[in-house]
Amino acid sequence: MIIVGKNHRESCEVDVDNIIYFESNNNDVFMFGSFGKLKINLKLYELEEKLIDSKFVQISKSHIINITKIIGVSQQWNSRIKLKVVNDITLYVNRTYLKQFKKYIRKGVE
Repeated sequence: MIIVGKNHRESCEVDVDNIIYFESNNNDVFMFGSFGKLKINLKLYELEEKLIDSKFVQISKSHIINITKIIGVSQQWNSRIKLKVVNDITLYVNRTYLKQFKKYIRKGVE
């Protein structure tokens, strides 16, 4: 699947396998990867619907992550999970999304 993103100069087509995560900030949604940061014209809920049968899972109100890019997981004292991701990125699974994240990870292991 290809997602089209834009930087300040041009549009770029990116294969979802090259995306580390998506982030919502106010009314804008960005995708991040080795290509940097690109703005996309989809809302986070629209992305979640498009990526329903893929390797992406929502981990907070503002983040959807590619689980194949996770390199470390640790439990935090405040019922959140800390994710170490490629490119030295740290993201957190918030309590609201914890059950969904664990279910998705278990499904991937089975």
